[in-house]
Amino acid sequence: GYVGFRSYRYQLERGTPPAKAMRRAVDLNVQGLFGETGILGGLPTGVISNADLAADYLGMKFYLNLREPVTLHGETIPPMLVYENGRLALREDIQRDSQYFAMFVSDHLDEVLNPNLFEANMRDSVRRGVKQNSQVILDRYAGDDPERRSPAYFDQLVEEYSTYYGEYYGHTGQFEKLITVGNTCFDPK
Repeated sequence: GYVGFRSYRYQLERGTPPAKAMRRAVDLNVQGLFGETGILGGLPTGVISNADLAADYLGMKFYLNLREPVTLHGETIPPMLVYENGRLALREDIQRDSQYFAMFVSDHLDEVLNPNLFEANMRDSVRRGVKQNSQVILDRYAGDDPERRSPAYFDQLVEEYSTYYGEYYGHTGQFEKLITVGNTCFDPK
């Protein structure tokens, strides 16, 4: 997240409009040398983690939120730090709220619900592994809830987690290539 934060700030300092600066920062987290498709992700492993991209984005929001408002879970959150007696301090309400930092975590970070994009030569073996563990996965993520025990439920989550409450965070968007609970755990083959 810090790399994206620095990129965003750099773009703003050079006069780039905020929306464009954010897009460039996110794209750097995806395609940069140290991005998810680069040496810290897909290049050495053959795996592009959509959940890691979401984590990078939320990390960037954490750094931004130190001094400016950000949107988390669809809500605008004021900056964490305020000036008190000429010094920066953590907002008092945050000091009392032990759950504040949990707002930087979401199900977008779960690689079962927001699955990875695997290289083509890996997909069959990964799909077999997921299929072999279908019952465990469904028990964990759906329990006995009949509404959650359907491909449509899990397909909807994959779609929902492809953005962060409507905000682009770099998701691959290659839904047809993803190995999901919806397209694997319910398939009788």
